[in-house]
Amino acid sequence: MSWDSPGGSKGGIGSFLTGFLLCGIGLFMLGRKVVVFSGYHSFFGNNSFGVELVCFMLGIGFLFFNSKSPIGWIISAGSVIMILLSLIMSLRLRLHYLSLTETMIIFAMIAGGFGLIGKGLFTTSSDY
Repeated sequence: MSWDSPGGSKGGIGSFLTGFLLCGIGLFMLGRKVVVFSGYHSFFGNNSFGVELVCFMLGIGFLFFNSKSPIGWIISAGSVIMILLSLIMSLRLRLHYLSLTETMIIFAMIAGGFGLIGKGLFTTSSDY
């Protein structure tokens, strides 16, 4: 693979790198305007953490009684997965104030970057 064939095609490395840079700057600018905060812990409803905690305690109890118990491992692992999923699902995203001009510039940079990446990866030298 040479410098003028990113992705195994005969497209240009310049288009690919320019698109990668443009897309990266646009995504960085968008990421600077996003605020992440957490809401309430709710996987099966508003007050479901107790059920998940009881399942976890039950699985740990099985494991203390018999460490080779497959049901204990399944219950414990399942409840840990449910707790982690409910924590991730309780995260909320919000955009800071953006003017129309800022929004158009950010999304034009991202779309243009992806377009140049595609041009660099999938076009042949005869298309130039």
